[in-house]
Amino acid sequence: MGNVVDDWFIAQISDTPRASEGQTLLEVLYNEGRTGQLLGSIGQALDSALEQATADDRIVVFGSFHTVAAVLNIILAEVSSE
Repeated sequence: MGNVVDDWFIAQISDTPRASEGQTLLEVLYNEGRTGQLLGSIGQALDSALEQATADDRIVVFGSFHTVAAVLNIILAEVSSE
């Protein structure tokens, strides 16, 4: 994914012990010559991605089902409140 992703937003996930430390993932990026941002939660990472995205950008969420489900829940909550 390194060749197609321009900006990495890494969420620190603290509510499950199986999640990798965000700092560890950030170090993996740096070791591959990439940069990223470490955010305190999945919601903060999504907000940062949305704030920095332009009309031509795509936001891709990946990781565990836990991560994807959290983002889907955020989106569904926003849609249902409109």
